[in-house]
Amino acid sequence: MKLPAMKVSWRYQMAIAFALMTIIPFITFTYFLIAYVIPEIAMRENVFLVIVLNLVISLAGYVMVRKLVKSFLTFRQYIESVAEGSLSAKLSVLKGPEFSSISQSVNSILQQLYDDRERLKHFSQQLEKGIEERTVELQRVNQALQREVTEHRQTSEKLKQEEEELKRSYEELRSLSRHLLSLREEERARMARRIHDELGQMLTALGMEVSLIGKTLHADQKEPAERTKAMAAHIEEMITTVQGISMELRPAILDQLGLQPAIEWESQEFQRRSEIKVEIDMDADIAVDKNRSATLFRIFQELMTNVARHAHATRVKATLLKKAGKIVLEVQDNGRGITEEEISCGQSFGLMEIRERCFHWRGEVKVKGIPDQGTTITVSIPID
Repeated sequence: MKLPAMKVSWRYQMAIAFALMTIIPFITFTYFLIAYVIPEIAMRENVFLVIVLNLVISLAGYVMVRKLVKSFLTFRQYIESVAEGSLSAKLSVLKGPEFSSISQSVNSILQQLYDDRERLKHFSQQLEKGIEERTVELQRVNQALQREVTEHRQTSEKLKQEEEELKRSYEELRSLSRHLLSLREEERARMARRIHDELGQMLTALGMEVSLIGKTLHADQKEPAERTKAMAAHIEEMITTVQGISMELRPAILDQLGLQPAIEWESQEFQRRSEIKVEIDMDADIAVDKNRSATLFRIFQELMTNVARHAHATRVKATLLKKAGKIVLEVQDNGRGITEEEISCGQSFGLMEIRERCFHWRGEVKVKGIPDQGTTITVSIPID
């Protein structure tokens, strides 16, 4: 704030007072000294007048100095009160143009500081109130978040328990599926043996009996002889049918000669039934146990059945290799190509059975289809 202009400086007032209190008495003393030494210079009758005049002038200087000192003391006390934080007090207007101007300026500045402090206090109160409201709101939100976190944790634990239960149920279903597949394979092997051994032997014996009966007939018994021949032919057809059923249930060649000859036989039978050309490429030194052989053979049968039913192919290439500790069976056709929807849908029971058989041995199934170019299915099963 710009201070108003001062008319007479207080420094000049101090100088005048000092002169009145020091210089004039000194001059008066000198006058008296000269008057007594040289009487002709001044009349002794004027001494009393000079003394009175000196006293008046000295008293005037004293009064001026006292006023100045009092103003400074008042100003000092006020500054000390302001320094202690009291902005509400007013500085009384001091006498004299300089001190009056200073008093007004100081009061104006302090009034502005007081107003600013009151505004700051008001803002501080509003801020504290806002902080309290915000704190209450944050506490409420925090409590809500804690409840949500607790509910989420409970839900997560419940979901984890359900997931573990689902996983356990899934493992149980997988175990049950493996057990059912094993039982089915054992049952098919048992039925194939019984059909081949018991029914086949019975039909063979029946054919021999019919043949003996035909030989005992006379030459003039043409009609019984013809019926006997027809019966023998039917029995031969029944024996062939029984052998086919037995081979479909469990090929004896699989148990007797191994996986490669069984796949070759199945390929020949598939080519004969479907008139689809089959090309086979197999390693000669593949040796696996009977259970893995049965799994791979059933997978090969299922793959060939899918080709005949869905692929609309004219050529199939089958590959059986040993690679990196695994037996890899790959069947590739030149048909329409399987789609992604068919691969991922839950109605492809053939693929589901293939995957289930591979899972029993911790194997892997890869299916790739190219539209109008064919389908490639690769199955790999660890040897150990």
